[in-house]
Amino acid sequence: MKRGYADTEVGQVHYREQGAGDPVVLLHHTASSSITFHRVMPILAERFRAIAVDTPGFGASDGPPEIPGDMRYYARAILGLLDSLGLDRASVVGVRTGASIGLELAASHPERIEKLALCSTLFLQTDEDRRYWGEEFAVPKVWEPDGKGQFLQDHVLDWVSYFARQDDPEQYLLELIAALQAGPNYWWAYRSVVAHDAYALLPKVQAPLLFVAPLNDNQYELTRRAHEATPGSQYVEIPGPTEDEPGWVGFPTQYPGEFATVLLEFLDDGGP
Repeated sequence: MKRGYADTEVGQVHYREQGAGDPVVLLHHTASSSITFHRVMPILAERFRAIAVDTPGFGASDGPPEIPGDMRYYARAILGLLDSLGLDRASVVGVRTGASIGLELAASHPERIEKLALCSTLFLQTDEDRRYWGEEFAVPKVWEPDGKGQFLQDHVLDWVSYFARQDDPEQYLLELIAALQAGPNYWWAYRSVVAHDAYALLPKVQAPLLFVAPLNDNQYELTRRAHEATPGSQYVEIPGPTEDEPGWVGFPTQYPGEFATVLLEFLDDGGP
């Protein structure tokens, strides 16, 4: 696996790359980084060129200078990555926030997207959806660092428990580092996700489209309904922990084999 930086109009974007063949761009959830895919990439790399990206403000990528107005800011970063790497087209796999970015890119630049997989996606369809996710779930726990490290105990350590299981110290350390890299502005990405009108963009997607729903995920119903509302889309469910289990958000690292298998089947022949 190698690492690099792409110069884009919104700053430098850091990425990890493994394998050869047709490119597959992997976009992570908030507040993680490209390490979301470090167990998936070796499997994909057997047949594809897997490129996992630190989206702006996360990992080692430059952060936005102010709160982005909408999801188009993040999509421009990925478009700049494709340009920097000389890729006319690529398949895109997005998880949670990464799915919103991938959808925005596929809708605004359909000529650049070969295939699109949206995993655990925030599709807000009803007034109740928008109320819950906009007013309750997406209200951030704003924190600031201090000279004693109390902010770690008050916020960061609890936050990391959503992304890594207690019996997975390797992943816990990686997610802790990613949370600290994101810093107190991690929630800026959430604001763009909740404001994203995903349903309005679906008809603009021209690439083959796969929805991936982890069982028991808190966005399971949203993902399933989005598939049902999108003629011609494909849908598959993968294992997922219960919502009250530590680490339930981090399904790509908990079930890398199952996740990668679904992606390979879709990327290879268009159907899981």
